[in-house]
Amino acid sequence: MGNHLLNICRQVTGMNVKTLFKEVHGLSRSALAQRRTPRWNTLMEQPVQELVQSFTSCTLPRSEWNHHAHLKIGLWHVLHASPVEALEKLRDGIRIYNAATGIENTESQGYHETITRFYVWIIHGFLQITDRTQPIEDLAAELIARHGERSLPLQYYCRALLHSIAARLRWQAPDLRLLE
Repeated sequence: MGNHLLNICRQVTGMNVKTLFKEVHGLSRSALAQRRTPRWNTLMEQPVQELVQSFTSCTLPRSEWNHHAHLKIGLWHVLHASPVEALEKLRDGIRIYNAATGIENTESQGYHETITRFYVWIIHGFLQITDRTQPIEDLAAELIARHGERSLPLQYYCRALLHSIAARLRWQAPDLRLLE
């Protein structure tokens, strides 16, 4: 899987991950991963479109790749595609971003299928009952206010299932509460 992601990075940019980061940042991958200076006072101030662009170009600093960034990027994808297409794009995008920033996608870290699919469902449901014509920054703020708690999946999953290897690698249906 890792080689496949690196090949995609080469196809998109014409360079390998290390060269891309040196070109964009003048930094090595490890130096970029250690960079802690955010470009905005808070992530909520960063325009969603710019956040998505820095994520898809793999230039978003790891320190800014947090839960709220995941939600904003997920929101943008679900707004611009069907839930199935959004999930596919997020799945690939997160794996590519992780590989580009030195996060290995393994059985114990990196991309998590069940959590990603769960949040695509949450975001899709949110958009069904929300005025989608609002500016995306307003939608993002409302999404985070309603569903921004990191512990939300634990209302649907026991900790053991959610943190299992099976849940990281494949979709697992909730065991505590049905997705309605």
